[in-house]
Amino acid sequence: SRFAKRDADRMGWKFAEKKITVPETNALIQFGHCFKPADYEGYIGGDVDAIYFGQLEEFTAQQFVEISPSTGRIRRDDWRGLVIAEENPGGPLSAFVEDLFITKKPDPALFPNYCANDHHFIGSQLEDCPYTDPRYVHKLANLTPERRAMMRFGRRDVFPGKFFPSF
Repeated sequence: SRFAKRDADRMGWKFAEKKITVPETNALIQFGHCFKPADYEGYIGGDVDAIYFGQLEEFTAQQFVEISPSTGRIRRDDWRGLVIAEENPGGPLSAFVEDLFITKKPDPALFPNYCANDHHFIGSQLEDCPYTDPRYVHKLANLTPERRAMMRFGRRDVFPGKFFPSF
C-alpha cells in the first residue's frame, strides 16, 4: 500500500483510510495487515472477490487458512473468488507453502478436504520483473550464502542453520 495513494491519484481513483474506491465500477480495494497473531480475526467472514497475501511466508498457517474462505462466499456463476499469494523461500511459512502449492501433499489430518487443483505455484526469478532495481540485486549479493540462495535465486533446499549441505 506504500504507493497506493500515488497510483490511485494517477488513475482518478480515491484513496482514503487504506482503501481505494474505483468510481467506474464502485469497486473497493482495501489494505490490511496481520502483524499480531490475532489480527486475522477482522478478516474472517467477509465476502470479497480476491485476497492478496504479500509475503505469505510472514503469515501463520492459521491466518492463511482462516482468511482465505472469505473469497467466493456468495455463489456467483461468473466468479468463484481468488486467493493470490507471493512468498520468498525461508520464512516461517515456507514449508507450508511447499506442502500446499508445490508438492501438493499437505498433512491430510490438517487438510482432509484438500483439493490440489485449487492450489497453483508459479515460480519466478528477479530477472522476470523488468522493474527490479539493480541496486536491490546488488544488496542481495551481500547476504550470507544461504540467505542469498533463498532470496536471490528462490532456492527452497537451503536455509540458515542447515547442518549438512547435502541434507
